[in-house]
Amino acid sequence: MSVRAKTKKRLLILVGVSAATLAAGAGGVMAIRSYRRHQAYLAGRKGLVDARAGDYVAALPELGQYLSRYPRDNAALFYYATAREAVEEPNHRNLSEALGLWRQLISADPSNMEARHKQLDLYIKIGYAAETLDAAQAILQRDPKDMEGLRGKAVAESFQRKFKDAIATISACNKLYPTNLQNQLLEMQIRASNGASD
Repeated sequence: MSVRAKTKKRLLILVGVSAATLAAGAGGVMAIRSYRRHQAYLAGRKGLVDARAGDYVAALPELGQYLSRYPRDNAALFYYATAREAVEEPNHRNLSEALGLWRQLISADPSNMEARHKQLDLYIKIGYAAETLDAAQAILQRDPKDMEGLRGKAVAESFQRKFKDAIATISACNKLYPTNLQNQLLEMQIRASNGASD
């Protein structure tokens, strides 16, 4: 064999080995990615079961792992936000994180009224007056007779010390939903606050 023939043969062997190594590496990477996707999927299913059962501590890491691979799953995001809100952390960090998750979900699915109600309730819990009013008005734009939206608007108005507006809003709500005791109590509280502010 001449030197050129040996060089060509060695070069062909080197190219073949390199191609085989690259193919094996790519196959390995694809197998690992597929395995991780499958593990995230399983974690998501388990997290949903845990969240629906009310075990939010167990659900958080599972749903977090799932959402890192499948961020557009709105049902999983709903349960993750619920779990995030429920599992307390120092300095109430869980509440600010939950607010971000509710915003993300509402941005992805603006018609999700349950998420809007959860966000409104959280704003009320934290005591954010302007955000509570904005969230309530967004709900009322979609459904002017929404009980939670009317109640949230009344609470926001009372946060802002606009007691006459709050009384008008909660009175309208109570006319629509006369058997709701929570709203009746809220109206009495707002009226009492209005009397105390005069």
